[in-house]
Amino acid sequence: MVNLVNLTPHPINLGDRVIQPSGIVARTTEVKEDPILVSGGIVLQRIFPGKIEGLPENPEPSTFYIVSREVAQAAHLPHVVSPYDYVRDDQGRIIGCKSLAWFPPQECKVQDLE
Repeated sequence: MVNLVNLTPHPINLGDRVIQPSGIVARTTEVKEDPILVSGGIVLQRIFPGKIEGLPENPEPSTFYIVSREVAQAAHLPHVVSPYDYVRDDQGRIIGCKSLAWFPPQECKVQDLE
């Protein structure tokens, strides 16, 4: 059995399940380089993910931690996922998701998490 821990500030509606926030929010800072001015007055700002806060140092076995996509992609850890395949209401607002996105290290397989 897989456990899901919500490290976002909002309830996550995943199919017919609602995963309530845990009270801890995982966030990442950003690191900016000096802006680059390109033709036509367009400025490019190169940004990298910085330090991630709010993720457990020792994840629980068989547990996925739900975070924002930005945090999941920056963390690149096997136990970190984000909402995916959004469900929207008739006004375009996100009201849930059908699945979770997983951004593990390349060599990681689902079997490694058991």
